[in-house]
Amino acid sequence: MTARRKSGFESVRERLNILFKGFEPTIFDRTKLVACETVEESLHDSTVIVDAISMPSAGSVVDDRSLHASTFHWVTYVDVRKQALSNSLIPEFSSYTFDNLDIGYRLSSPASEALRE
Repeated sequence: MTARRKSGFESVRERLNILFKGFEPTIFDRTKLVACETVEESLHDSTVIVDAISMPSAGSVVDDRSLHASTFHWVTYVDVRKQALSNSLIPEFSSYTFDNLDIGYRLSSPASEALRE
């Protein structure tokens, strides 16, 4: 997991580790959460990417420089009405996960466009 800003903490990693302390302890029985400084670092060895980045000002954040084609067979990308995934990577995924298909059809994210097609 990563965050865009450190928000008054010494680092993004410190901010997230403090956030993790507020989570229900049983979540750590089911998943491994790792605090990362950057998106690139957070993608390393990940099996699920939950795109919760609100409209990145610099354009796509997750692209072929940060997520390589060799990882697509074991990565699940979950779009949460966000815009971080590069349009060029959309066709590379074999499936998409939406928590609400009705909303998914109406959104303007690249994965929603693929859903409509």
